[in-house]
Amino acid sequence: MLCKYKDFTTAEEFEAFVNDFEWSESEIGDISDYDDDSLDDPDFNIVTNNDANITDQLEDDVFENGNELDAEQVVSVEPTAVESVQNEDIVVTGDSTRWHQIATFYKDITIDKDSSEFKKCIWKKNHMQNHASWVQFGSDSELTTEIMALDNKFFSYFVNDDIISNIVGQSNLYAIQKDSLKPLNTTPDEIKRFFGITYLMSVFKYPSIRTYWGEFGIPAIMNTMTRNRYDKVRQFLHLNDNSKMPRPSAQEPAPSRRRGLRPQNIDRLYKIRPLIDALNRNFDSVPKRSRLCVDEQICATKIKHYLKQYLPDKPHPWGNKLFLMCDDMGFCYNFEIYSGNEDHVLENELDLGAAANVVVRLARRVPRFKNYRIFFDNYYTTIPLLAYLRTQGIYGLGTVRRNRIPGCKLPEKLPNRGDCEEYMTSIHGIDITTIAWRDNKVVNMASTLLGIKQLKSTNANDTDDAPTIARFDKKNKCNVNIQCPAIIHEYNKYMGGVDLMDSCFGRSRIRIKSCKWTNRLIYHMMDMAMINAWILYKRQFSSSPRTNNMLTLHEFIVDVSKVLVKSGTQSIRKGRPRSTGECETPENVPKRVRVVMPPSDVRFDNVGHFPKYLTTGKPRCKMPNCTSRTTVYCIKCEVELCFQSTKNCFLEYHTKH
Repeated sequence: MLCKYKDFTTAEEFEAFVNDFEWSESEIGDISDYDDDSLDDPDFNIVTNNDANITDQLEDDVFENGNELDAEQVVSVEPTAVESVQNEDIVVTGDSTRWHQIATFYKDITIDKDSSEFKKCIWKKNHMQNHASWVQFGSDSELTTEIMALDNKFFSYFVNDDIISNIVGQSNLYAIQKDSLKPLNTTPDEIKRFFGITYLMSVFKYPSIRTYWGEFGIPAIMNTMTRNRYDKVRQFLHLNDNSKMPRPSAQEPAPSRRRGLRPQNIDRLYKIRPLIDALNRNFDSVPKRSRLCVDEQICATKIKHYLKQYLPDKPHPWGNKLFLMCDDMGFCYNFEIYSGNEDHVLENELDLGAAANVVVRLARRVPRFKNYRIFFDNYYTTIPLLAYLRTQGIYGLGTVRRNRIPGCKLPEKLPNRGDCEEYMTSIHGIDITTIAWRDNKVVNMASTLLGIKQLKSTNANDTDDAPTIARFDKKNKCNVNIQCPAIIHEYNKYMGGVDLMDSCFGRSRIRIKSCKWTNRLIYHMMDMAMINAWILYKRQFSSSPRTNNMLTLHEFIVDVSKVLVKSGTQSIRKGRPRSTGECETPENVPKRVRVVMPPSDVRFDNVGHFPKYLTTGKPRCKMPNCTSRTTVYCIKCEVELCFQSTKNCFLEYHTKH
C-alpha cells in the first residue's frame, strides 16, 4: 500500500498524526503523483533496494526505542506486503493484504451533507487506482447448509407456513366483517391450492379467468377448485385486520382526508405490511453476493389509487413503484413499496436526501466493513452518499448528474468518441472520483472504488491501462476499439440485477385484473417470491453436482404449482356417509367428468350426426330437462342422448326450434 509512512512510538502519536494531517486514499496513488521535492520530505520513509533492507527497516520502525507496538497501530507491516512502483530503484513499504483495516479506517467519521467539506470540494485531475487486495470481498456468500438441503422446496422457504396462516386467519376475519352470515371458512391447504391455480394461470395465459373452467380448460385447475370458490377466495383475500388500521383524526384538513393522504405517522401500506415484512426477512436470510444494485421497479396497474405512479421510461409506465436491492443474478434481498412517507431515518443514520435515503434504507441489512459494492443510477447518486457508504466499509459506484457535483470540473462536451477525463477529491480523507466519458453522448460517473484504470493487481502480466470496447464506426463501416474506463465496464456488468428480475416478470407474472390495489401488490410480491425461489434454485444447482438439466422459469413454476394444487384433500364426497362407515380416500372416489356442450353452429348443422351405442356404462341423457339414462351418444357432438321409440331426444336435440 503506497502511503505516507512515519515512525510512531505510541498509538497516541499515530492518532494525533491522523487528526492533524488529513491524508486520504488519493495520496496512496502512483509515485509519479508526488513532486520531486516530496521525495525528500521527512514525513515519508522511502528506502531503496541499494541502501537498506526492507525487513530491517520495518523492524527498526516497529521496535524503535525498545517499545514494541501492536500490529494494529502500525500503518506498514510485514515485508510480504511490500509493493514495487514503476521506478525499479524505489520501494515504498505498505500493506496490501489487510483489507479489513482499510475497510474500517473511516468508521469513526461523521458525514454531514450540509458541511463545507461537500460544498467546497477541490477537484484535481488524477487517477484513482486501488489495489485489488484492498477492496477484496471479506464476507461469505456461500449458501448455508439449511438452504443446500432444501431439495426443491425453495418456494416454501420464502412463502412459509407463517405467511399462509396469516392469510387464512385474516381472510376468514375479513369475510365475517363483511357478512357474518356468509363466512369464508378457508384453510391453509385451500390457500395453497388457490395460489397454485394462480401460478398456473401465469404460465398458461387465457383471455379471462372463466376460460380456465370452460371447454378448453386446464384439468389441473378444473379438478382442484370450482370457479365460484376460486372467485370467493380471491374476493376475501386479506393480510391485516381493518378494524385496527390507524386512521387520520378528525382534526386533519378536509382535502387531505378526501384525497386519501395520511399523516407521516400513519402507515399507508398497513393492509399489506405483514407480507412485506415477512418476505423481506426471508429474502435477507440468503447469503448476499458481493455486488449489489439498487433500482426502481413498476408493479403495472391502472387502478385508481393515490399510490399509482407514472414512470415514462418503463415498459409499463403506470403502476405502483418499488425500490429493490438485487445482486448480479437478479435475486432481490430487500424491497420497499413507495407510498410517499417512507423517508424516515433511524437514530444512527444520516439524512442524505429523499433519493439517497432509499439506498441507505435498503442497505441497512448489508454487513458493514466487508467491502460490499453497491451500484445505483443517477437518481440516487450524490457525493455525501458515496462518502457515507465508504465510512460503513461499502464501496459505491453509479452514474451522476452534474448538478449534484459541487464545483464540478467535468467537461460538458468531449471531442471524440472514447475520450474521458477524471477528477478526484478527498472529503474527510475519503477518495471520490468523477469521470466523464463520451460514447454516443457524454456519461458522468462517480465512485469510491475505481476510475479509468483497473484495480492494481499483484500479477505482473496485468496492465494498468484502461480497457477498450468495440463500437461501430459509421464513417468507415467497421468496428473500432475505443477506450472504455474500467468504471464503465464494472457498472455495465453488475448494474442490471433489477432489470434481470424485470425480464422474469415479463416472461411470467400473474396477470389477474383486480379493482383492489392490495390484490395487485399481493400478486406482485408473490411473483417476486417465485422468481427469487427460481434464482436460489439456480445457485444451489450450480453449487452441487447434478445429472439432470436445470429447469427454466416456466418449468420451475409448473413444478411448484403441481405441488401447491395437491395440498391437502382435493375432493370431498358430498351427501350422506356410506352405511359401512368406511371413508374412501380421494384417490378411490371416482371423479365426475364435466361434459362440455357443443356450440350451436355444430349442434344444428345437420351434418355427420350419427348415433352409436356405448360399450360400457349408462349415463344420463344430456337433453335439458331429461332425467333418463341411455346407452346411445352422438359421435359428432359427443353427448349422450335418448334414442327410443317412445322418447327420441336425439332428434329433438339436433332440431332447431
